[in-house]
Amino acid sequence: MITTTIIDLKAGDTVRAAAWHPLSVAEVGTVEDYAIRNGDDVETRVAQAVSRGHKLAYAMSFGTMLLGDRKAAAAKLAEDRARADRAFTVKTGDVVRIRGRLYTVKFAGTWGGNKGCEFKEFHNYSDPIQFVPVKE
Repeated sequence: MITTTIIDLKAGDTVRAAAWHPLSVAEVGTVEDYAIRNGDDVETRVAQAVSRGHKLAYAMSFGTMLLGDRKAAAAKLAEDRARADRAFTVKTGDVVRIRGRLYTVKFAGTWGGNKGCEFKEFHNYSDPIQFVPVKE
């Protein structure tokens, strides 16, 4: 039985750690939403992911870019700020619900006694936030 607050997330939501740079976020995704977006059969894609040991939910970092055009750079910065303002701030051990499944939040880089990317302003992981399925 889970006795903590559950954070409801969906594909397209953004998440971040409190220590990250203010514009640094990761976007939540799922196998189901990826299949729908690409016109694939959802049940087939989920079955494939499960059989291959892949995750059904993930969070991928947004990249950054340099723009020489000041007007385009200003628009991009405004877009990045708006996305960061909408982000859910999560920490290790938080419980999230994505597509009806419960997960515990874990940050990449926590093996071998390291604190991981949760406590770094800048990280170097494409999937910095891991969603570990909760076993009930």
